[in-house]
Amino acid sequence: MDEQSVLEILRQSLEDIRGKGGKGPAFSPEMQITGKDGALDSLDTMLFLDRAEERVRAAAGWDVPLVGDGVLNANPSPFATMRTMAAYILGLLAVIEDR
Repeated sequence: MDEQSVLEILRQSLEDIRGKGGKGPAFSPEMQITGKDGALDSLDTMLFLDRAEERVRAAAGWDVPLVGDGVLNANPSPFATMRTMAAYILGLLAVIEDR
């Protein structure tokens, strides 16, 4: 899996919770997910993470838990933008594949 594949998973996951053409900014790799200027509130963030985890699992063929100890409070956050989240997911996949 590469960055473009993961970004597509994230775009689809966002669309799942917003609906097609839903309100909010258009998807982009630099879209802020969380925080003051984030595209998602706390509930939608959790739904988005759940959908993304399901889609990553389907694409990778194994469980890839996106939320673990301390990750939501990490600084910098892996969930700051779609691109940082994609990099985080690719890092998790690399660790799991090396096992």
